[in-house]
Amino acid sequence: MDLRRFFTLSVCAITFLATQLFAQTNLTVLNHSFEKPDSGKIKGWDGKCSDAGYTGKKMDIPFWNTDAKDSADFDSGIELATTTDGKYRGYLMGADTSVYQLTNRRIEDSDTLELAVDAVNTYQAPSFKMELFYLQYDSVRVPIVSEVKTLTSSMARYTISFSTDPNSSPWIGWKLGILFDNVTNPVGTDNLHGGWLGFDNVQLRNLNHTSIPIVNYSFEEPDSGKIKGWNGVCTDPAWTGPTKVPGWTGDKDPLDSGVELGWTPRDGQYTAFMRATPDSSVYNMTDYTMQADDVFQLKVDGRATWAATSLRTALFYVNGSGQRVILGSQDNPLNADLSYAAYSLIASADASAAGHKLGILLQNSSTLSASWAGADNVRVFNMTRTVTAIGTQQAGPSKFALAQNYPNPFNPTTNIQYTLKSTGNVSLKVYDVVGRQVASLVDGIQNAGNHEVRFLASDLASGVYFYRLVSPSGTLVMKMMLMK
Repeated sequence: MDLRRFFTLSVCAITFLATQLFAQTNLTVLNHSFEKPDSGKIKGWDGKCSDAGYTGKKMDIPFWNTDAKDSADFDSGIELATTTDGKYRGYLMGADTSVYQLTNRRIEDSDTLELAVDAVNTYQAPSFKMELFYLQYDSVRVPIVSEVKTLTSSMARYTISFSTDPNSSPWIGWKLGILFDNVTNPVGTDNLHGGWLGFDNVQLRNLNHTSIPIVNYSFEEPDSGKIKGWNGVCTDPAWTGPTKVPGWTGDKDPLDSGVELGWTPRDGQYTAFMRATPDSSVYNMTDYTMQADDVFQLKVDGRATWAATSLRTALFYVNGSGQRVILGSQDNPLNADLSYAAYSLIASADASAAGHKLGILLQNSSTLSASWAGADNVRVFNMTRTVTAIGTQQAGPSKFALAQNYPNPFNPTTNIQYTLKSTGNVSLKVYDVVGRQVASLVDGIQNAGNHEVRFLASDLASGVYFYRLVSPSGTLVMKMMLMK
């Protein structure tokens, strides 16, 4: 291969990888740059239009909702301006002009989400609020993180971010929302309502790449659900046929199992439900190709919709003979009071699994055939791949790393070393093979650089354990063996 061809192929490969990385980290925001051709306007301080091309009194910001409408004379909406990316930008008048948008992105375990926006004080608006929230099923907005930012007279970039903790985050499984609010206090008596805030280029990024996409993981498919009675008779007048769980496959045509509407699931309207018969299992093949050292965590919210006692969760792959090979499986006890419970399964891929797609299986494993188990919010995470944030490199350590513990296997003490790229909140916790936390080694602010922790496991039984490091740079997991 000549040097010119090698260089061309290398550039193409780098471009492809950069495109893929960008696609994975940037989340969809409807009309993020407020570019709506020929609809902009410029408003004067007195509420009168100073743009000769303006032909109306108000132009709402497309795809964004408002808490309250502006008055006839003082508008918020789209503004014609010179910005970094084009002709139009959004702008907000003070007092009654917060705007928000509900994204299609559901919040997942261990997400690190960052919201960024370019904003400017267009006229007497020295501050604004930016917020990330989730919307409960009763349409109540609940803030996750919110900050008031001080504006400058020129466009500047503002950011806000948060990381989820799978053990304490109530918003996991809910849809993520974005909100901007001109919080400037009214000034004087000139009816400025606090002035105008201009903003542009709203970006939402996921800085954590451990999540593996699952087709219809929350079973939310509008107008496809049904409610089944215990005798198989449909009690939902909107039901039009034996709809299966969308995006999921059954081993056989399941008896009276599918998508259910009812009991207000915590993230939306629909759940999957399965009758306890030998043919009621459903499965989903992901697009993730396994590597031999992969460690996966499967999480499922389950409940007993009617007399069910257990829900089986499993991770598998299909070998060359077309047979399912189970990587890990467990039966989870279901609650009888229709309340949700989150179940966690950790499974390791073996050498034979490398190169095969990862599969997920759910089954009502109750002994009573006339019972139904509900499932929702199926999530699977790769706990072994390195995760790093996208952003400006800072001075200090060049990498975020977690080393293999030593000695390994160990009895009963071992040492864990890790490197932090930046100062921030850090946690290092140990879990057993079913995902239960058995030790918390670090939980607090630590400086950038190299660190070492000793783990004493004298009270634990022999077996495989996982230690998980979480920092602002991402999440890393390693496996260790305790042998007594």
